[in-house]
Amino acid sequence: MISNIKVDKNIAMKMRDGTLLRADIYRPDDGNKYPAILMRTPYNKENAKYNRYMNLFEAVMSGYAVVSQDVRGRFASNGHYEGEDVTLSVEATDGYDSVEWIAGQSWCDGNVGLAGASYNGALVLRTAMENPPHLKAISPWVIGSAFSGNECTLLDGVVALNTGLNWTARMAEDLVKRMDDKNENTIKLLQLLNQAIENPEEIYNFLPLKEVPHFQIKGVREIWEQRILNAVPNKEVAEHLSPVYEKIKVPAFHISGWFDFFTRGTIANFLGLTEKGGSRRARENQYLLVGPWDHSNVSRVLGELDFGPLADVRNADPTKNVISFFNRYLKGLESEIPTVRYFVMGINKWRNSDSWPLENTNWTRFYFHSQGRANSTNGDGKLDQLMPGLESPDVFTYGPQNPIPSKGTLGQPVNGFLAGPLDQAAIEARQDVLCYTTSKLERSLEVTGPLKVHLFASTSVVDTDFVVKVCDVHPDGRSFNVTHGIIRARYRKSIFEPQLLDQGEIYEFVITMGHTSHVFLAGHRIRVDIAGSCFPEFDRNMNTGNAVGEDEVGVPAKNTIYHQSKFASYVELPVPDQEPN
Repeated sequence: MISNIKVDKNIAMKMRDGTLLRADIYRPDDGNKYPAILMRTPYNKENAKYNRYMNLFEAVMSGYAVVSQDVRGRFASNGHYEGEDVTLSVEATDGYDSVEWIAGQSWCDGNVGLAGASYNGALVLRTAMENPPHLKAISPWVIGSAFSGNECTLLDGVVALNTGLNWTARMAEDLVKRMDDKNENTIKLLQLLNQAIENPEEIYNFLPLKEVPHFQIKGVREIWEQRILNAVPNKEVAEHLSPVYEKIKVPAFHISGWFDFFTRGTIANFLGLTEKGGSRRARENQYLLVGPWDHSNVSRVLGELDFGPLADVRNADPTKNVISFFNRYLKGLESEIPTVRYFVMGINKWRNSDSWPLENTNWTRFYFHSQGRANSTNGDGKLDQLMPGLESPDVFTYGPQNPIPSKGTLGQPVNGFLAGPLDQAAIEARQDVLCYTTSKLERSLEVTGPLKVHLFASTSVVDTDFVVKVCDVHPDGRSFNVTHGIIRARYRKSIFEPQLLDQGEIYEFVITMGHTSHVFLAGHRIRVDIAGSCFPEFDRNMNTGNAVGEDEVGVPAKNTIYHQSKFASYVELPVPDQEPN
């Protein structure tokens, strides 16, 4: 029985190039050897104590040494930090060296696991690709499926502006503290940046984005360019920085939330390692947990909805799940772990599955209809399973100077914009938003799995964005976003081969909507909203075809959405072959 915890602060680990990285080590204070869990971060190792996916102290009391390390060039560690993409190769070798250093300590039994959320989780995968001999299992939480062009930076060619702004500002303070050549101008720029953090509208409303004055500090400017202006990678860079599942040979326990921007990536990693993992042990031992959460909030309430007591961290207990996983693969203990455990919103229950998507899923199309007046909820837009016939298209004008505001974003609350389900009434009242709604459902309908929208559209400009939301309309009229997607038209075929549009030509756009599990209850309605922006969650398309950040003035786009037999626009919903209960 473990009764005391020993904490060793700022312990130095020497990397292969001589650089010293420092870590805080939490372990049982009884002189015995234990398996270890390494967590590496650029956000200050002290913050590991507050992790919601694995409570550090519970892990120690369960018989683990937990090592929380500052990555190279951040906070207590030596070396130079050059940005999230540039350092991944050195992060991989630093991770390898750290795992092996830990395995050789007198308090470790030689079995080491890796865990981490977001950026830290990306480091987990990158280190696992190096296959340190003593690495036995990993648990990456809320992470993307690529290390460049990932979902919190870029989604189907569109820059995640608000998150990128916040991340750049968050990284800036420690970078400036480390500067040897600080001068009066640098101090003024840092003050300007701090002021902008308090009032971020100064930044995301600034045009052109490439000339934002707040990020002109050396080191910070490079991150802003990397995160925003050059967010779209070339193919060679993207392939180099993306995970190679064939190189990962250990079991993994993945965690995400339905309202996280990394849900797609986390599930892609789970599926990728299940199919292509570098060993039979890896392929047959992948696990996935998805709750009704955003990037950092593990509780029953998200946005404006309460998902009930089963969603709360005390009952869902990610820590218990993670420790059970490590008990099996670091200690060799028997533990029951479902392959997939997911929360079904609407009925607010947990379910287990042996696969994702679920077996016996019916891919069900709901088609858009109107007589050309689907603008706002006061229009005549309808949604049903009947193929359209001869119907007039719908037209809306998206103006970059008056973008549709974000409401109910993916990720986490940033700069005053809440993540999760929020009533879309104010958005759906606008004439530049098209709304297609079913009649009241006679029976509850479950949607579990990946969603996508096939949209036939033309536009008056050479490039524009299409934003699609799927919403649950409650009997009292409130309309809550369930999931949403976006596409930048020039990237309709490939993010690596942009092609501008011919004005007026009809194109088919396939918009991926991520994954969800949600029951639309009897008496509710399903609604699909279409718009031209979701700002500042995503940067606004200036509709000129120029690179991100170039334009000071945009041009309006007159967008036409078609729904007729030849050009039938629809949303495809994954409906399980089972009664929702």
